[in-house]
Amino acid sequence: MKFKKANKTIDNSREFLDKAYNCKSSELKELLEKIEAKIKSDGNNETLSRAKSVITTKMILEKEKS
Repeated sequence: MKFKKANKTIDNSREFLDKAYNCKSSELKELLEKIEAKIKSDGNNETLSRAKSVITTKMILEKEKS
């Protein structure tokens, strides 16, 4: 997955949420893995939980379409 800030990691929970809303369907799984890793390393917070929910919902909708 390519981010606007090429070689920098996303360290801000808000950035994860923004990426979750704007993510392409082909990038959902990779972004979900990054969000889950961030939750494990930093602990859970409301914004990361929302980002994870957005991604998982999009993944479910994509699966239902096919």
